[in-house]
Amino acid sequence: MTTLKSFPLFPKFRKMELSDRKAYEEFYSLMAPYADYSFNNLMIWLDLNDDLFVSRYDRNLVFRFTDVLDQNKMSYAIIGLRNYKKAIAKLFEYQKVVKIEQIITMVPEFYADALNDSNKQLIITEDKDNKEYIFDTSKSYILSGKESENLRYKINYFIKHYGDDVLVKEINLNDDKDRNILINAMHKWGSHRSIQDSNTKLGVEGLAIDKYLRIYEHLSSRCLAIFLSNEVIGFSIFHLPPHKNYAIGEHIKCDYKYRYIFDFIYYCTITRLHSNGIRYINGEQDLGIPGIRKHKQEMKPIGYFKKYNISPKYSLPN
Repeated sequence: MTTLKSFPLFPKFRKMELSDRKAYEEFYSLMAPYADYSFNNLMIWLDLNDDLFVSRYDRNLVFRFTDVLDQNKMSYAIIGLRNYKKAIAKLFEYQKVVKIEQIITMVPEFYADALNDSNKQLIITEDKDNKEYIFDTSKSYILSGKESENLRYKINYFIKHYGDDVLVKEINLNDDKDRNILINAMHKWGSHRSIQDSNTKLGVEGLAIDKYLRIYEHLSSRCLAIFLSNEVIGFSIFHLPPHKNYAIGEHIKCDYKYRYIFDFIYYCTITRLHSNGIRYINGEQDLGIPGIRKHKQEMKPIGYFKKYNISPKYSLPN
């Protein structure tokens, strides 16, 4: 039986802590493995400003945080296992009392569907920039058929031009030497954004990786690195959530002077997961960035984990 007793009853909030991992993952394991709600992403992306707070209502969790990908707006999100309508209504009432916009973001599809708003009292809008891409590792691994033609060409190109000197191996984020290799490589590539670049979505990723490498020991992440002549030219970071057969991709960073390196890292990660018996990988969202969207679509996802924004159609009475 999942316990939520470590979280205060709504409307009281407390800071979400790294020590909450076990209690939270027991709860999270009972729903679809949304990347945004994985413990790793909560503690990185939603807590990038160190202001992720949590509360509980029945068997739902309510989050309050600064959305660094949406102009640093104070945002509220909610996930749960029952009494969705009551939880939503309570959160709207709270938002009205504290005089902020009545809107709930990052609402998972199953939650939005369960609201069954037959009276049309809610405005439920899909957040298309934040749907999460799901890939089947067995299909991506084989690289057969016309649908894989583009990726197959890119992988073959990379191997033909660089393959003789390429080494692919997993490195240990718990090892100071390995972490420093990644940090030094990113600075060399010029792809590691500083705080001066943090006003862009891609710039924020640099800050996220900074935090990732500060709290790595609490996240149980894995890292696959690509070496060319003993020098790191790219890597992917991913983790295994408490859901059987799933992995969640978190970051792929690389030196883009090597043509199709991103595709090669993606394929190597898929291959590693497939060999370890992992069937699906959540490739996260495209953030509405055209280049990322095009690339993810070219990878042929088998489906999506959709998310919605919900707000009341009419203001609540005073």
